[in-house]
Amino acid sequence: MVDKICVIPARLGSKRIVKKNTRIFFGKPLIWWTINAAIKSNIFSDIIVSSDDEDVLNLADRLNVTRFSRMNFIDEFATSSEATIYTLSKSNKEIQDDTLIFQLLPTCPLRTSVDIKKSFEIFSQDKLISGISGYEMCFGNPHWLLQKQKPNNINFSFPNIQELRSQDLEPLYMLSGAIWISKYKYLIENQAFKGDNTGLLNLSWLSCLDIDTEEELIITEKLADLVY
Repeated sequence: MVDKICVIPARLGSKRIVKKNTRIFFGKPLIWWTINAAIKSNIFSDIIVSSDDEDVLNLADRLNVTRFSRMNFIDEFATSSEATIYTLSKSNKEIQDDTLIFQLLPTCPLRTSVDIKKSFEIFSQDKLISGISGYEMCFGNPHWLLQKQKPNNINFSFPNIQELRSQDLEPLYMLSGAIWISKYKYLIENQAFKGDNTGLLNLSWLSCLDIDTEEELIITEKLADLVY
């Protein structure tokens, strides 16, 4: 059986929501929902919480998952992939080329254990080497996106399809940090989950909601009743 390792990168220095990962969300610290989903999925040989926040690391201890104190790749310029790769490189684990690495961002609290198992099924059935979560955009028509130019002129992002009916257009998908999966060899060689031959792990829009602002925190918490 191929080994599966989950990494949850959670840096302290969020500017838009201070100490975002430990903000109370639906009665629990925000990151609790991600750790709990990983535990309940029951598919991982190890769950690693990688953070420079002692409160986050202490929560990892209480939930009996692996804590990794990370003091590199913690600024706003570091990507989550870099944080995950660094965590794995310093974890002293013997990781095989075909080991599956799952990355779950703690800012997607409505992603459940069912979503994790569904994503693994898609990854396996489609014989992917990397996959990233996303959802079909369903609010408004993304093909009608436009850019504002000076002075108040507009440019359409998709100028050649403006006269087509919306029902005749192919669906577009929005990227989400809910669940990313990669074979370890690909992750190391590519230095990212996203790249050539990356597949879509198609989830519901609720599961993919990613919190970056106070407004998103409030809205997502109001929607939690639909999930939990």
